Amino acid sequence: MRLIVVVLLATFFFLNGCDPQGKVLVENLSVEEAVRLLESESNLFVLDVRTAEEWATGVIPEMDGAVDWRQWDRQWVNFADKPDPGQPVLVYCHSGRRAADAAEWLAGAGYSRVYNLGGGISGWQAAGLPVVQLSQP
Repeated sequence: MRLIVVVLLATFFFLNGCDPQGKVLVENLSVEEAVRLLESESNLFVLDVRTAEEWATGVIPEMDGAVDWRQWDRQWVNFADKPDPGQPVLVYCHSGRRAADAAEWLAGAGYSRVYNLGGGISGWQAAGLPVVQLSQP
């Protein structure tokens, strides 16, 4: 019975972005906080988990030159140009749900500095921030 309780608690904390000791593994950022992170973190890896169709509508400007992982797949971590697990990663999608799922998975996979852009690119645009069109990779 004790083992079942421990497993249930660990699952609860993992699914809620915390480890069993309560340490937050994924930090959900407001648009303003994300802008500050993008301006201050020179080693930030930006992970866009939207579809190709969504990508075509524009990306946040700081995305230029970052790796594009539109087709979110947990197997992407097998690619050679993945970020280092200690490198900060900002994840975003259209509205925030897919990015939250991806961010939680990354944290569970050992990435120690994972950020989710709350509201996604929709929140970004609602705040009056620009998007840019990039050619398909």
